[in-house]
Amino acid sequence: MSRAQQLHELLADGSEINIVCHNNPDPDCLASALALGRIAAEAGIDAHHILYSGDISHQQNRAFVNLLDIDLNRFEPAAVQDRPADSLLAFVDHAVPGANNYIPQGTPVDIVIDHHPAEDIDAQFVDHRGRCDHSHGVRPCP
Repeated sequence: MSRAQQLHELLADGSEINIVCHNNPDPDCLASALALGRIAAEAGIDAHHILYSGDISHQQNRAFVNLLDIDLNRFEPAAVQDRPADSLLAFVDHAVPGANNYIPQGTPVDIVIDHHPAEDIDAQFVDHRGRCDHSHGVRPCP
C-alpha cells in the first residue's frame, strides 16, 4: 500500500484533525498544514484546525497567510489533551512533541510529515524525508 493510501485510510477513520505547526511557522510549514487540511477534507474530515504557537513575524510569512487566507488558530493545550478517539493530531514540518512546539512530551501523535533530521518519531503515519536541496549538505531524497 502506498503512503498516500495509508494516510487516506487513517484520515477516513477520523472525525476531526488538529494540524500543529512548529513555533513561528514559515511558508513550508504553513503550506504543508494547508495541504494536509485539504487532503483531510477530501478523506471526509470536515473539521480541521491549523494550530501554531509563537509568532508569524516575518513579513513574507504574514503575506503568505493573508494572501492564501489560511485560517490559523493559536495553540491551546486543550486541543491535544483528552481528545476523542477519532480526533487526529498531526505535525507538519516538525516531528517530536516538545521539540520546537508546545505539545507536552509523550503526547500521542497520529501523523508526522517532516523533512528535518529527527530520531524516535512515534506516530501512526510517518512520512519523514530528507531535503532534496543538495547545496546545504543534507541527505538526498529517497
